[in-house]
Amino acid sequence: MRKKVVILGGGPAGYSAAIRCAQLGGEVKVLEKENLGGICLNHGCIPTKVFVEAANLIKEIKNAGNFSIEAEFKGIKWAEILNRKNEIVKKLTGGVAFLFQHYGIEWIKEEGKLTREGIAVGEKILPSDTIILATGSSSLIPKELFGERVLTHREALMLTNLPEKIAILGGGANGCEFAHIFSSFGVDVTLVEMMNRLLPLEDSDISREVENSLREEGVKIYTSHKAYSLKEGKSGISCKIGEEEWEGDYILLSIGRKQNTDKFSEIGIKVEKKGVIVDNHLRTSIPEIYAAGDILPTPQFAHVAYKEGRISAENAMGKEKEINYGAIPRVIFTSPESASVGMTEEKVKEKNIPYKTAKFPFRASGKAMSEGNTKGWVKIIMNKETEEILGFHIFSLNAGELLNEITLAMNLESTPEEIKDTIHPHPTRAESIQEVCELILGEPLHFIMK
Repeated sequence: MRKKVVILGGGPAGYSAAIRCAQLGGEVKVLEKENLGGICLNHGCIPTKVFVEAANLIKEIKNAGNFSIEAEFKGIKWAEILNRKNEIVKKLTGGVAFLFQHYGIEWIKEEGKLTREGIAVGEKILPSDTIILATGSSSLIPKELFGERVLTHREALMLTNLPEKIAILGGGANGCEFAHIFSSFGVDVTLVEMMNRLLPLEDSDISREVENSLREEGVKIYTSHKAYSLKEGKSGISCKIGEEEWEGDYILLSIGRKQNTDKFSEIGIKVEKKGVIVDNHLRTSIPEIYAAGDILPTPQFAHVAYKEGRISAENAMGKEKEINYGAIPRVIFTSPESASVGMTEEKVKEKNIPYKTAKFPFRASGKAMSEGNTKGWVKIIMNKETEEILGFHIFSLNAGELLNEITLAMNLESTPEEIKDTIHPHPTRAESIQEVCELILGEPLHFIMK
């Protein structure tokens, strides 16, 4: 008899779990009242990157003179950019729906409710042998910041007209990305972060570079500040930032997310402040119920949710798989990008681990010179005693692509010696990874640290 699996949620964790369960022979039903793909495909990762690519292209056009090419930036066609974004989202979400059809997965486009008897749709309980919870997270909107002209990322991605002025509250990855997007499109942007630096969870070197880049784009940045005293009118909104009065068209909230775990604890699932508690196999306190994605106390990234969805599915179907959370990549899509894996230098110091660092700058890279963009560097943090790679941080064009090699290396517990001995293609930005490993081992060929 085929195992009956019911999955609550059709985002990255939910739909990847559904496909894997079906591949393993399960009879799968997915409850998702909105489009398949969740926040990532519909309102987050993908649509924002469509805007980021447009923003980066504007920058390239403006810098064409550096290559002795005559080019003129004449403006953007906002409606057409929105349409391109919508078409890409439609293709990707349609692709998930096609996979569901291919694997015989039933998509129930209704809201499901977790009860002691199972997943309920209205008054009906869906028969199941096992359940996977993948209900995701929602934008955090404090009561004092609620208003028609206060946006979340969903509304910001659907604006039919570009604002003239916008304030973004929250200087994490999303806030910095939206600041880059809107400033590139000619919007007057103010970015407010209550901590003493942008990207407070990233390496301070990354934070400093991203802040400098955003300032160069014209973004006004306030750190160690909060916005308060919101006043909303028919055509605008105002607030106080410190002692200064700010007025503009919209305020965009990017201050965090809340997990969609309402009433889980009422049926016996253990939920703590950081999320649903699971064992190493993503099994909740109720053995036949698994959980994956943003509702767990793990990093809220789509790529983590995909992996958790897959692993929860395999375990729900009888396997015993675990996830290595030691090498989770993080990418921030500003210009240049920043990308990191492992610990920050601040975290290494906090743990009193003996360490050393090395940095290879792209001003010493032939490929970066030919591309006309030598801004940035790669930074390695190594355990001084064991030569274990503790962290790796990149500030560069295409930093997210460069990070893949080092993420794999850390996952396989490779050392700088092994990376140094790997032949890298020339000329490429990826050579910088080899170069920084040579640096930290005291064998530099192309750059000497000062």
